[in-house]
Amino acid sequence: MRQSERAQMAGIESIPFGILVFVAGTLLIVNAWATVTTRTTAASIAREYLRAYTNAPSQPEAIEAGDRAARAVAAAHNIDSTQLRIERPATWEPCGVAVVAVTITVPEIRAPFLGGFGSTEVRVRHRDRLDPYRIGLGSPGPAGGTDACG
Repeated sequence: MRQSERAQMAGIESIPFGILVFVAGTLLIVNAWATVTTRTTAASIAREYLRAYTNAPSQPEAIEAGDRAARAVAAAHNIDSTQLRIERPATWEPCGVAVVAVTITVPEIRAPFLGGFGSTEVRVRHRDRLDPYRIGLGSPGPAGGTDACG
């Protein structure tokens, strides 16, 4: 009985397709992970900005301390200043809630040797209460440990 060699090459065209799907899937996962890590970085920048802002004795010093803290965290995470945008808090009153918004622009698709295509913005808002003892509200109440913010 003679054996036919038909269909010996069947399926060979699926190898390039599989490689294409693998590469595209890998790029998708890497880009999604970059967005997740950028969100974490933005949250760190916002948190450190407000930590410095809420403990400063005056509003100009608070803005300067917050900006300095934000730049330090951004530099530690290799975030370029052109990618970073900070909306400063408008509140400066004892026990007031200060809100900061941090926006980082990241490339939507990053490809090796080609750079990035498109961009997406990762935005994080963080809030914290201003420390009443730092900004001149006074000393603790008669019990010595009561909360000044009520």
